[in-house]
Amino acid sequence: MRAMQGERTMNIRNHDATSYIIQSAGALTFVPLQYDLFYDLMGMVGFLASTFVSLFYEGIKEGKPLVSILESLSTRHLLLNGAAVVWSLRLGVFLFSRAIKLGGDSRLEEIKRQPLRFATVWFMQGTWTFLVGLPLYLTNLLCTPSSQAPIGKKDYIPLGLFTSSLFLEILADYQKSKWRDRRDKKKHNERFISSGIWRWSRHPNYIGEIGIWMGIWALSASALQHSAYPRLGPALAAASPLFTWHLLTNVSGIPLLEKHAKKTFGDDPKYKDYARSFIVAMELPIIKAKKHSLDSQINYGTTGILDPKKRIYFDKATYPDVRLVLESTKELIALQDKPFHTDQFRNSEKEEETCLFGESRYQ
Repeated sequence: MRAMQGERTMNIRNHDATSYIIQSAGALTFVPLQYDLFYDLMGMVGFLASTFVSLFYEGIKEGKPLVSILESLSTRHLLLNGAAVVWSLRLGVFLFSRAIKLGGDSRLEEIKRQPLRFATVWFMQGTWTFLVGLPLYLTNLLCTPSSQAPIGKKDYIPLGLFTSSLFLEILADYQKSKWRDRRDKKKHNERFISSGIWRWSRHPNYIGEIGIWMGIWALSASALQHSAYPRLGPALAAASPLFTWHLLTNVSGIPLLEKHAKKTFGDDPKYKDYARSFIVAMELPIIKAKKHSLDSQINYGTTGILDPKKRIYFDKATYPDVRLVLESTKELIALQDKPFHTDQFRNSEKEEETCLFGESRYQ
């Protein structure tokens, strides 16, 4: 057993080395040149190479042909690796094509001029390649086909999550690309996109990205729960969606894009309006609205019912399906479940903090 565990540890180290070797090669080549065009493409290459090593290394070492190795894989192996390869190729080609068209990566515009920071970004991409694929790599390296439970009904949920999230990411990228093309052809003069699914979030593609890895992790979890392996298997693999979420929301995704947007559009009243009114990425349940939007949309002078426990006001007379969340605790306690007039809130400072739930948000 100890020998087997040592061999598995060595396999994981081989995969880990693959991640960093490829990104180190990219850093050594492009950091001195201050060139960021191939950054995302190298991420795709690193991910695909790590996947290949985790899936085929042992078989190749034993002298097995690739066809024989593929034939021995379980359905779960094929689904996990197929999903990851489709995601990687789609995203890598899209990002590289976009970088060519735009002449680089706007996120790295300032960073690439600072060698140490730019090299750190390449190292982080190696870490990303290693951590984000953990559900896939652990299943490939540790789980034999005979040790895995067959695909069952419960696996339809993660498969559905992966598929819908991939569709969301593709749709978001497609809509933004079309928006850019129309802008370049002078068919509109909008400075930033706020249409399509981008009307719901400033970063819907990142929501899709996080959902993709939640789905892949959930699909791998049952294989990693086998009695022959540590119970920490699923927990260790969960580093993938957690790291993806942290990276996109706190490190290199949203923070850099929001900083760039604020610098570019910060003085634009339309952008300020958009930034206040729309969610960033993962705040799906609640969408903030502006005071003037409420003034223009709500039929003041009508009566409604307030639920003090849920802090929700129902304007049944005018908008039966609309729920407004009111933040004024004193007014909520005083009103209880009694009817009241919306005029009471017309000039309230708290009105600026009013929220609309997604299904009933005014456009």
